[in-house]
Amino acid sequence: VGGAREQEVHDVHAGDEDVFKRQPLLLVFVPISAGLHQRGVSEQTQAADLAGRIIAALTALAAFGTARAQDAAARRIYPPGHPFHRRTGEERIARVESLTRADLEAFYAARYGAGTLRLVVVGDVDADRLLGRLERRLSDWTRGPEPAIPQVPVPPPAPVAETIEMPDKANADVILAEPAALTRTDPSYLACALANSALGQSSLTSRLGVRVRDTEGLTYGIHSSFHATHVPGPFVVSVTVKPASRDAAVASTLDEISRFVEKGMTEKELADEKSSRIGKFMVDMASNAGIAQAIDTALYYGLGLSYLDDFGHRVNAVKKDEADAAFARMVRPDAFTIVSAGTFSRP
Repeated sequence: VGGAREQEVHDVHAGDEDVFKRQPLLLVFVPISAGLHQRGVSEQTQAADLAGRIIAALTALAAFGTARAQDAAARRIYPPGHPFHRRTGEERIARVESLTRADLEAFYAARYGAGTLRLVVVGDVDADRLLGRLERRLSDWTRGPEPAIPQVPVPPPAPVAETIEMPDKANADVILAEPAALTRTDPSYLACALANSALGQSSLTSRLGVRVRDTEGLTYGIHSSFHATHVPGPFVVSVTVKPASRDAAVASTLDEISRFVEKGMTEKELADEKSSRIGKFMVDMASNAGIAQAIDTALYYGLGLSYLDDFGHRVNAVKKDEADAAFARMVRPDAFTIVSAGTFSRP
């Protein structure tokens, strides 16, 4: 079972040989605004025990520099109430401690039901028997609410630098983040994704990794990504450095991003990233889990199943000028919120 801001994912490897013939995979995708559970919160694990586990996890998370820096950057960029805003660890713990069973039941009733269920089954299955069994077992589920994913505005950038002191850390974590307008359904999504791959997807082969890691030796790892779903999220660069190398690494990172925005990628970089992306897609589609995930993505974002058949053609159709222009529209080198977490003050 996994979760994200917009949905929960349940995967089940089932072994009923009457229905599933060979190593099937059952993936159930449920938007967080809905749900699958027939039973109410009152029949789940006692709230106090669950709260204790959540608080323990939040306490452990506070020891990780990357998590601290990511959360601080999100607070700087996104206002309270925005899906990407992050409370402090203390605020989250206090919120968990204050929750009552009534709060949980009200939350469950407002957001969980079977109305937005998506069921993806991949494998050598007896479809009639499977559908019959699902009908018998799930027919009494209540439909529940079907609230739409809210459309939220992209906030203005908040260019500022912040340092979080953490004791006894040999390495420091730096997050450079800025709000971006890219969503997964944006026509320029693939163009931006290919451009980002050339810039910073890999610490070993991308522009940022080659310069800041290999050539200048300023980082152990550097990675960039767009957080694009139905809701436009941030463009984020994460860097792990020695504390003494922090300023030089940030300066080199910003300089390389500025060069990339100004001049774009090379034709060879674009060709390499196209080949890599199509190759990964084909590898993923060789497994039941990969096929199920791809089908879910196509359905969830309204792309249609034909998107899977056309994926290679769509990637190959992206032109260099298109990718360069799309990336430059989304990323401003002077708009980053920069948060560092580590031990910078030595006695």
